[in-house]
Amino acid sequence: MSLIKTQDAIKTFLLSKKTQKKLAVFLYLAKQTNLDLSSVARKFDLSTKNLSIYLREIQEDLATLPENTLEIQIHHGKISLHTTSNDFLSHYFLLFNYYCVHSTDFILFQAIIKKENNSVWKVSQETNFSSSYIYKRLNNINKLFGLYGISVHFSPSASKVITGSEFQVLYAFLDVYWTIFLNTLALPRYTSTYFEDILTQHIKPEILERLEHASLLKLNLLLHIAKYRFPYTCEDDLQKEFEEHPYLRLFSDSKQTIFCSQSNFSEDQQRVVDIIAPIAIDNFDSAKRAKDLLAALNEISCPEYFYVDSLLTNFCEVFQIPKMREFDRHYFLLILFKNIIYNQLFISQQPNTAILDFLVNKNSTYQKDLQKEIYAFYQNFSAHSPYQLRFKDQENPIWTCELLLRIYKHYSPRKKIKIGVAYSRDFYIASFIMMKIKQAFSEDIIFERTDFSSCDIVITDYPLFDLPKEIDRIYILEEELTREDWELIFSKISIAIFDLQY
Repeated sequence: MSLIKTQDAIKTFLLSKKTQKKLAVFLYLAKQTNLDLSSVARKFDLSTKNLSIYLREIQEDLATLPENTLEIQIHHGKISLHTTSNDFLSHYFLLFNYYCVHSTDFILFQAIIKKENNSVWKVSQETNFSSSYIYKRLNNINKLFGLYGISVHFSPSASKVITGSEFQVLYAFLDVYWTIFLNTLALPRYTSTYFEDILTQHIKPEILERLEHASLLKLNLLLHIAKYRFPYTCEDDLQKEFEEHPYLRLFSDSKQTIFCSQSNFSEDQQRVVDIIAPIAIDNFDSAKRAKDLLAALNEISCPEYFYVDSLLTNFCEVFQIPKMREFDRHYFLLILFKNIIYNQLFISQQPNTAILDFLVNKNSTYQKDLQKEIYAFYQNFSAHSPYQLRFKDQENPIWTCELLLRIYKHYSPRKKIKIGVAYSRDFYIASFIMMKIKQAFSEDIIFERTDFSSCDIVITDYPLFDLPKEIDRIYILEEELTREDWELIFSKISIAIFDLQY
């Protein structure tokens, strides 16, 4: 199963190999400081001369952006980044956007999806690319589209044809555009020129009130994509999709629709956006909205709802998860149900963000065993469920298993880190250290003052030779606790707590 992420897919299929490497070099430098030119060159399999050229080109590229505040310096073989905003990584998004919008394939992509460019000849006119070159590059663009189950081609008469469902096309365009413009949509020169705010013309105030800034921008982008051209595919095929999955119509009833009464979107436009918005945008569903939807699904005897309800009940029984609060159960049911929507509307290989638990500590024996156990449970459940569901191509069980793992971890007892404190120089320093740690980490800590052999971390001002090697030691070498000492203590405790929880 492909776990490709959207940004990686865009880099692979829209950017040149050199541009991909320039982005990788900059991201590496933005996350670290004061690196040797030679060591960075070795890491990226470049000569120091070519790396220097790359860095000079990156600086020139950044200089074209009004928002840039960053300068790359090479001094005595050391690379350093300087910025007045103290934010190196935001410049990575600016660079990524710059490289994308100036790439040949993105320029061609935009020209191809324009509704007025309905033939290869018109695309050629707009881009000044020959027809043969357009056909050649289109093959590469379709590799990106293929991840979403869609494609664009020209018929023998040279007219444009978009294949795939309306849901797939809108979601793909939203995902690609949002990823490219992720860090620039908030900039006035983009929003005012390309993406006029049309939210209040179409969306209910109570929906807008609960969304944070990025979610509002993403919803606005979705409206523009749906408004620009509808349908992108065949309206008859869209109706078949609603007939195949009748529950989809519930998203457009008076309680669930996100559209206000004065919106001039057509009924079908509203239906499609009503479904895509809550599965593509964060924090869309209030507790009441979720409860109303689940009740409506139950009322129409929706097999997909019965499937996830039975799944959650069985999972809690098998993995001994305590009874959930109604709010929590509704929350997890809604996520599992949205996951079914994904599997029914989109292909199984679609770019998707993996949940943290599946990636962190993925090499630990405990994590592997737990994942196998959950996967086996789900395979058995889905095979024997009385509700056998239909999917776009095939179900991607990893999506559901990720969610089940998150539910399991959410209800697992919190493990506490055990810290030994042995400070011999003064009578009160050890107590002071424990007080400061407890103040910062509250209930996640157990302190030990005598038996250090069972600790996760020991803070000490003298050598402890007989401790097991896996115990992390923090030595206080000076006769005062410096800022660097505290940074080390807090950093190691944070990492230890993180490892225990994940």
